[in-house]
Amino acid sequence: MTPATRSFGEGEAQYTEVYQHIASVPAGLIKQVSDIVAVRKQTRKRATLREIYVEAVDDFLAALRRGEEIEVLAAPKSGRDVHFWLRDDLAEELNQACDQLDRRKNVVFATALGRWIETWRARQK
Repeated sequence: MTPATRSFGEGEAQYTEVYQHIASVPAGLIKQVSDIVAVRKQTRKRATLREIYVEAVDDFLAALRRGEEIEVLAAPKSGRDVHFWLRDDLAEELNQACDQLDRRKNVVFATALGRWIETWRARQK
């Protein structure tokens, strides 16, 4: 099954996004992201969950590229579904990371989100 995509821009500036549906993301992580969005909205009215999801994936993949040791979270037993658009290059790299780590996408995404939240909290101190 081909994933849903959407394209923006023209010529050199054109890019494509791929729709992500990630099941069983721990509700606690999603709640923390919502809290961070509320903090961001105090200075930027258009802050969204999606931008944090994308930042988390991008930061996680950059850490993998740098060869950092990454402790992958345990597979969540239950959780909530997350839906968002991700640039096609990041979506492809995320799929490759799942293969490399031999983990399902929801586990890798939850790990990325957890790492991003820890980093964000540390910067706020």
